[in-house]
Amino acid sequence: MLFTGLSRFRFTVCLCLILGMGTTSVWAATRHNDNLIETEFMQVAVGKGEIITIPGGVSDVMIADPKVLDISAIQSDKLYVVGTSIGTTNIMVFDGTGELLKRINFDVNLNVAEIQRQVHHIFPMEKDVDV
Repeated sequence: MLFTGLSRFRFTVCLCLILGMGTTSVWAATRHNDNLIETEFMQVAVGKGEIITIPGGVSDVMIADPKVLDISAIQSDKLYVVGTSIGTTNIMVFDGTGELLKRINFDVNLNVAEIQRQVHHIFPMEKDVDV
């Protein structure tokens, strides 16, 4: 996990945003210093990872539920996220001045394609089985 310089103010603001996420739509936007920050949506399978490019140098990353997603910085503008358990969470990425660079909602589920492949491998004669 990447957590650095988490101020009480930033924690409170993010907690308020996170608690409000349950009642907002999938897409939302926030204006920061005349930049429009859209909330993105990503799906990740449990045990699978994705690389996310951030528009700027990352200083802080805040995650709502670290049990669902693990985050590592691999470069100053790239994060590696791994789904660790089924659920939903979101992250907010900040630069060194505390400005919000990116906000992403995550849906972490089972890798259905892999389960489907294994079912067909174990039961090759069963053609009508779908996961």
